[in-house]
Amino acid sequence: MGIAANLDAILGESLTIEDYYVTDPSDRPTVPHNAYDDASDTIPCLHLARIRASSGEDRKRMLEEVRDAVCEWGFFRVVAHGVDEKLVDDTVAWARGIFDMDLETKLKSLVDDSSGSPAGYHCGVVKRNKSWQESFHSWADPSDFKIAAEKLWPSSEEIKEMHYKFSMAMEELALEILQLLEEALGVTSGDFTRHWERLKRTFVRFNWYPPCEEPGLVLGAGSHTDPDIITILLQDEVGGLQILKDSKWIACKPLHGSFVINVGDCLQVLSNDFLPSLQHRAVLNKEKARLSVATFVFPKVDATIEPLSDLVDEDHPAAFRRLVFKEITNAAKEMKFKGKEVLSLFRV
Repeated sequence: MGIAANLDAILGESLTIEDYYVTDPSDRPTVPHNAYDDASDTIPCLHLARIRASSGEDRKRMLEEVRDAVCEWGFFRVVAHGVDEKLVDDTVAWARGIFDMDLETKLKSLVDDSSGSPAGYHCGVVKRNKSWQESFHSWADPSDFKIAAEKLWPSSEEIKEMHYKFSMAMEELALEILQLLEEALGVTSGDFTRHWERLKRTFVRFNWYPPCEEPGLVLGAGSHTDPDIITILLQDEVGGLQILKDSKWIACKPLHGSFVINVGDCLQVLSNDFLPSLQHRAVLNKEKARLSVATFVFPKVDATIEPLSDLVDEDHPAAFRRLVFKEITNAAKEMKFKGKEVLSLFRV
């Protein structure tokens, strides 16, 4: 059963795409999901194996390239990252199986807001947020994943183990990237990661964007920034991720074997505006469903976030006031995760 059919099944109302999902005219996509151009080819790509092996002047040059690329874009791809290819393939195949289930089965693991856990199945229809997508998500912590998993796979230890291994692989990749950015920007080691509690503050989300008969009127995910430290995205070959840079929407062309990394709002604050958290969105197409897997690295809810002293000087005064992370998430919820207004609330 597709999302359009879910309207009646879940809401018990006779609604059409036009009634429910059509976005405001100013938000409607004008760049097709696969409209790749020269800008698409200039999204930075870091070869992690070469960076790991570098030393001396060669490493200094690579770090300068990393700094320049990420400070300009806030989005980049990584290849030669060392994440096990079979683990990725198995995880993707399992995720596709979730969304192939019938609606009645998926709803067994529907997110229960009263439980205090975000683990489980989510559909844009359920939350009435106009997103043409389904998702299945939980914290990386096995105890949280178990809450949703046991409702669909009550006796499968293999699935729990796979999810744990994939989550750990994403955490190791996140740690390496954050340490690389610390080195590239010349900040104290650990400053980008000290607010992160591994497993408990790593959120893994499997996203499913079915075909849509009106891709010019509907979005899979509206324009937003991520409130976290960094996000790691695995996307399939279909395409649909678009980045807003210099007031232009750029389609991010899928690159087999890569992950897409983007700077979150917290990292923009910590880096004192050197690393930008760019708006991005997910657009749709008529023919093919799209799968992506996003891993979000969050600080603790009560973490104090402010520009690092290493990146503040006379020429670069602090761009943001000291704040608690939950202030960012609360503001993002108030603004429905739209645009860059969130960080503007905390500028000095």
